[in-house]
Amino acid sequence: ADPALNAAAIKIQARARGMQTRTIIKTNDISTAKQTLAARTEHRSESLKAIMGNRRKTSTNDTKDMKVLEQAKLYQQEMQKQEAACVQMQALYRGFHARKAIRQQQEDAEETLRKKLGQQATDDTKHHDNEAQMRAKFQGYASQVDYINVDPSGARRRSTESGERRGSSVHSGGAGR
Repeated sequence: ADPALNAAAIKIQARARGMQTRTIIKTNDISTAKQTLAARTEHRSESLKAIMGNRRKTSTNDTKDMKVLEQAKLYQQEMQKQEAACVQMQALYRGFHARKAIRQQQEDAEETLRKKLGQQATDDTKHHDNEAQMRAKFQGYASQVDYINVDPSGARRRSTESGERRGSSVHSGGAGR
């Protein structure tokens, strides 16, 4: 047992015996108080002898008790090892699921970003296609105008309408040339 706990128990018992003794002395005359205190002391010493006698008689049981205590300690140590292993397994399991959740969140964020970028790329492609169609239409129109303005002999005719259009172009180098 714990020595500090034993010391505290002895102190409490001493105070209780002191209070009983003072009560006996106050309530009885001196001769009756002496007899009561002597009887109490006798009873106490007999109780101590009985306890000590039982201890000596049970010395063979002490070895059995020691074996049982040793087995109990081993069992407790084994249980502590198992508990530590369970805690370790739980920690690994929680860590796995936490990392899995984080990985899923990252994948979801990447997918959202890919969708946004894909939509932008689609929008950019549509815009580029529209520009290409407009250029093709313009070039088609310009080639039609050039075709109309060509003489059967292969020489170009100058017309004010085609010249103005070509003159406004960056490639022609100036108005009407």
